[in-house]
Amino acid sequence: MTAARSFAISTAFVLTGLGRVLRRLGDHAGARDALQRALRINEVIYGPNHHYTAQTLTHLGAAQRDEGDLVTARAVLERALAIDEAVYGADHPEVAWVLTHLSAVTYELGQLRSAEAMLDRALAITETTYGTDHPDVAWALTHVGTALHRAGQLTQAKASLERALAIVETIYGRSHPQVALTLIPLGLTLRDLGDRDTARALLERASIILAEARLGPDHPETRGAANALRDLGAGASQPAARPASRP
Repeated sequence: MTAARSFAISTAFVLTGLGRVLRRLGDHAGARDALQRALRINEVIYGPNHHYTAQTLTHLGAAQRDEGDLVTARAVLERALAIDEAVYGADHPEVAWVLTHLSAVTYELGQLRSAEAMLDRALAITETTYGTDHPDVAWALTHVGTALHRAGQLTQAKASLERALAIVETIYGRSHPQVALTLIPLGLTLRDLGDRDTARALLERASIILAEARLGPDHPETRGAANALRDLGAGASQPAARPASRP
């Protein structure tokens, strides 16, 4: 490997990591720019149909969704899905990961049945690959629960989110930020089911966990929990929370 190629590979790796961090911090434009730079490098180094290219495309599509550029995000994620299906086959966990991101975009574009089919497929792949108590299963279940909430299927949403919560609490403990990110959509679902006291308790618990994690008051997830609590106190309704990124 030449020094130039090695440097390019390292640069793309760092840019991808930077894009993921900026996305978690809510800097959507910065995340998109970093990931686009990483993508250009990976396409030159590995080619347009390599798995590393698909990985970067998936992160980029998620960042574009965060920005609200849903049409572009869908095209980018569909390209990633086609690459991973060609590389790994239809039932690989990397395919499930892309499907979960693509389903979120598809839901926001109003194509509910297509999104539900993607989520069902992603969850089936993940459970078959890892078993029923894996972090990726919890992540998929949180997406399923959020989607069901948005579709008005609140009882089913509650069951999916409670299952996700049980998994992450077992894996990470009761005070991990990933637990908080599951408590938020569950709290919002319980609110809409009329169980406002339990909803408030879950959202307060999420806020405490995020505060102790020192994410800061301006972090997207901290703001989400605070806004949900404020709206709950005011009796207002808030849309179902977006699931967090895969750990």
